[in-house]
Amino acid sequence: MLQACGTSNRAAAQQAVENGDGSVKDESCQTPFGFDANETTRRLRAKVAHLQEVTRRLQCKLDEAEERAEFYENNKDIDCFMKVIDAAALGDETAEFIVNEVYSFHEDTKLI
Repeated sequence: MLQACGTSNRAAAQQAVENGDGSVKDESCQTPFGFDANETTRRLRAKVAHLQEVTRRLQCKLDEAEERAEFYENNKDIDCFMKVIDAAALGDETAEFIVNEVYSFHEDTKLI
């Protein structure tokens, strides 16, 4: 005898008495594929908790990236250098020279 999901112990005991077998079935119910519903629920809850933790970590990384982006946008020195990089990309020879000097300095010192 399979009991329907959500039936109480009292209803299961009542049904067992009415059937005359006197046995009381387990509270857990089975899904159509034969999996224990409580185990499936436990796994799904664990998966939800894991996904919430992953989402929280990703949100923290996003917040940090947004803070850095805002810092770079608001920093005039960085903004000025970004304009030099853009000018170098458009073919300005002076800007290309400056960018090459900065990159070669970076390779020589490994400070940046």
